[in-house]
Amino acid sequence: MSIIDSRSALTMDNGHVKALIGSQIDLARSSFVIPHTGIPKNPARFYLSTQGRLTAALVILNLETFNVLRNLDLSVSFAQDRANVQVVIETRLGQNFLPDQWMWYSSPEVRNVKSDLLIPNRTITASTLQVLADVNSLVVRGPVELCDIDGVVSFLRSLEDGAKGTARIKVVTSIGPTSLDAFNINLPLGMVMDQAAAQLSIDLSSPNMPKFHSPSDLFGTRFLLPGLGWSKARDVVAALTIAGHLGEKPPINELSITAPSLQITTDDW
Repeated sequence: MSIIDSRSALTMDNGHVKALIGSQIDLARSSFVIPHTGIPKNPARFYLSTQGRLTAALVILNLETFNVLRNLDLSVSFAQDRANVQVVIETRLGQNFLPDQWMWYSSPEVRNVKSDLLIPNRTITASTLQVLADVNSLVVRGPVELCDIDGVVSFLRSLEDGAKGTARIKVVTSIGPTSLDAFNINLPLGMVMDQAAAQLSIDLSSPNMPKFHSPSDLFGTRFLLPGLGWSKARDVVAALTIAGHLGEKPPINELSITAPSLQITTDDW
């Protein structure tokens, strides 16, 4: 550890912490800073710069004070590979300051991520994801590949007291034969052709059977209902909503289509 300024800061040249799961985390370049000296109960900041396995980083971020996975039925091993994590902890020096009085925020970058648990029964991979976490919330964003479909994912959850059941996932992706097949949504063969932009929202308040909702304007797809003698051209805007629960064979609770000369709503497809 080296001293930057005898009145204000110490920086760690090298060092590590051993996580209970996921091997050790490198703490080199972490520092302890006292911005103002000579006053009672000085404010102080810890700048933790860590590098290591993502699982090990999540173990640290799930300890008391941080608790980023509290009330969420996911293990610290829900995603794998590497993470660079920067955490800033603000406190005051002196007695009787408890960890729950600390302020903290973190901005990890995770690389080469793979998760089979974040969306049950589906694999997510990503080259890089950005994470923002503080005492109030956890947000993960970035481009992903979901079941061989490209998209941009946002994972959001509150970390405040009473926040159980607030985890949500939003994916900006496309809808078409490939994506419908990937999620085992078995619409009649040839009903949807080509691709349209879509949003997939997943409610993780019940992790064992998460709910999903996916709207699309179907622009760019050709939509056919031969039994009704109806079709939609690629350049016509319509509205498709699919909702249900994720699982090995997702039950579809709602399928609705609104388009020129057509309005259909079905339950329990």
